Amino acid sequence: MNIPTLISQQAYEMSSTLIDSEDRLKCYMWRLDHTAYCARISNFESYMKINREIASGDKYYLPAEPRGPGKHKHFVAPTAQISPNTTITSGSVVGDFTTIGDRVGVKKSIIGKHCKIADNAKISNSIILDHVNIGEGTKIQNSIIAPNSYIDPQATLTDCQLGEGCHVPMGSELTGKVSKTL
Repeated sequence: MNIPTLISQQAYEMSSTLIDSEDRLKCYMWRLDHTAYCARISNFESYMKINREIASGDKYYLPAEPRGPGKHKHFVAPTAQISPNTTITSGSVVGDFTTIGDRVGVKKSIIGKHCKIADNAKISNSIILDHVNIGEGTKIQNSIIAPNSYIDPQATLTDCQLGEGCHVPMGSELTGKVSKTL
């Protein structure tokens, strides 16, 4: 067995769910070397934590996007179009071909590729995956929005997990919503 196959087999075995005699779930992490990042994600909190760690830029693994200009430690793709009146704080990532309008606030969040965020939106501690459209005046906090979703203007989402292709109607106020579709 060659080394890559051996490492792959060991990583697979460690990633399998293991429950001990006291019915506790065991989680493992395998670090290959200083150039790789690997962690096990088993719930919403761990998914958010891993994304925050990578977006901070303090780890040996960095987002593919280059660091943005200015005092904040954030990563912005060179193809992103961002209004100069928009604030992106440290610990944020903005993906390729994303458009962000005027007076938008992005705080400790990850915005995927090909997203459109309209004016006056506020996004905090959230993960917005690829091809998501966010309407004007929308507020999103502590949420994960899957690809190809549409959030109409003036919607408020707090602690939500929305699946692929969701549509949130104008003015909706959602808290703690977990949904494949709306």
